[in-house]
Amino acid sequence: MPMYDYECGQGHTVSHIRDMDARDTPAVCAQCGEPLVRLMSRVNLNLTTYLDGRRGAVDQSFDRMRRAAKLEVSRQNIPPAQRGEINKEIKALKGEVGK
Repeated sequence: MPMYDYECGQGHTVSHIRDMDARDTPAVCAQCGEPLVRLMSRVNLNLTTYLDGRRGAVDQSFDRMRRAAKLEVSRQNIPPAQRGEINKEIKALKGEVGK
């Protein structure tokens, strides 16, 4: 059964395991009582988390791409002449080394 993420107007987040037919059934936040709105979330194609804490390849790839996206946003505030290191890190995270 799928897991859906929800958030209230106060910023509290919660995950519910629900049937697909019930994903938009109204719910309220247990912390403040405000209505919950379903959030867009990534599809989890790899549910593997090993006992030693290692994560599956899909999760690792998603984490690298999320880190690269955050760096691309922060790069906007850096003068172009000083972006060399951050550009290298973004390329490495995206697997574009040497391109």
